[in-house]
Amino acid sequence: MNMEMSKFNKENPEERKEREEREYQESRRIEERKLTDNSLAIETYGLDIQDFSGESRFKYIRGEFGKMLYNYNNGITAFVDSNGELFVSPDPKKESELYDFGYKKSSSLFVPFSNGETPSDRDQTVKDRWEKLLKKFK
Repeated sequence: MNMEMSKFNKENPEERKEREEREYQESRRIEERKLTDNSLAIETYGLDIQDFSGESRFKYIRGEFGKMLYNYNNGITAFVDSNGELFVSPDPKKESELYDFGYKKSSSLFVPFSNGETPSDRDQTVKDRWEKLLKKFK
């Protein structure tokens, strides 16, 4: 018999339940990480944006989000994962993926870059990453 199998056979029911719960939670974390594919992480204290007029400004984003929330506006999905990190994505499938995973829609969640704003020229890395995502899905 496999030594790993014999170890599990010796577990009492509470240990087995705890181990299965840990394994389940780990598999959920792995699946949730996949949700951040094709998404851009946004620092939750605020965001340097450039509006449609070309004017750069700092948009304060409240750092006190609920977790596992999403909102959608004009083809862009914003979501806060189970760790409280904010992401935005132009992926048209993102909203349904989040819903299927158990995220709740929150109309009060700000959706960056959904009303003509773009990342400011002051943060070229964020701007480049966002433009690359847009090209992938447009």
